[in-house]
Amino acid sequence: AKLMCRYGTDRALLAEVRRSHGCRRASCLLLLAQLPPLESVRREVERYLEDPAREVRFAALLVMLAAEPAEVFRRIAAFGEPLTRCEVGEILHLLRRGLLPIAYRPLIESENSNLRRLGLAIVGHFAIEEADDVLLKMVGEAWNDDLSLAALYTLGALHRPLQRRAVVAYVQRMDREARREWMRSMAREGYSLQQVRMLLDEGQRRRYVQLVATYKRSLVCG
Repeated sequence: AKLMCRYGTDRALLAEVRRSHGCRRASCLLLLAQLPPLESVRREVERYLEDPAREVRFAALLVMLAAEPAEVFRRIAAFGEPLTRCEVGEILHLLRRGLLPIAYRPLIESENSNLRRLGLAIVGHFAIEEADDVLLKMVGEAWNDDLSLAALYTLGALHRPLQRRAVVAYVQRMDREARREWMRSMAREGYSLQQVRMLLDEGQRRRYVQLVATYKRSLVCG
């Protein structure tokens, strides 16, 4: 923080942000998000939350999150577009730096889809096995297939038991391609046939045995 103030790094980056557009502006904002937060930077950057370029709006959001940890839920909820996996990963980076609070349950139980995506990412990244109940509840939400699928994959990443009513019901209503992709993911996670048997029919069980035995799976998990 002292070096930043001494050499005016924040002022130089803010000047570049004002002069630039698009990807260049977003890159400068991402650098600002890595610096110690200053109130002057927060005030200056807030305007870019309405920039025409998506990458600029998200980079400005990161600056605001770093500058206002207490406002993280409100800021993410106010972001008007679904967060991508890459964007959620950038927010997780701030979590690892200790700049944001970690509280997965209020996030997952929120009505805002972006907050729920972040909550799922926190559970998976920090391997929070105690989140079983909220993950199963989300898998059972037939009205929100995108988040239900993400919760299903999170359960697999945590290597939790999958022979649950909500999981069985969800897998049974998957289309053929989605189920194949899920089977490949479970094989990579190291699930045995016995652990997923009741979720698959006879043909899918034979296919799963082949997946577990493949050379590709050995490379991933060996």
